[in-house]
Amino acid sequence: MSNDLPQVSEAQQAEATAFRRLHREGIFVMPCAWDAGSARFLQAAGFEALGTTSGGVNWSRARQDYVYAVPRHVMLDEYGRIASAVPLPVSGDLENGYGSTPEESCRYGSCRHPARHGRGQH
Repeated sequence: MSNDLPQVSEAQQAEATAFRRLHREGIFVMPCAWDAGSARFLQAAGFEALGTTSGGVNWSRARQDYVYAVPRHVMLDEYGRIASAVPLPVSGDLENGYGSTPEESCRYGSCRHPARHGRGQH
């Protein structure tokens, strides 16, 4: 794997630190958003971190939920919109990484796609 990963912004670093803090403090609830609107709703409800859901993204497009039901770039773009909609840590449901090996996943970009799609470089 190459080291050409995008730089992590200060906002991303702060969110990663907040996410680690939540894990260290014990059990917490992390609901899953399926689009930017649901992410904003969940933030307004007081959640401190969000997950994403391949099922929700697929079902909101009237597709069944299974690996590759939505092409990788579509799923990652949607996750980028979710992450950009809220100032919270967002954990991505990346299916199987869109590859059967770590190297294949990285070759196709799943491990390099910046979480802050709309806020940083992409």
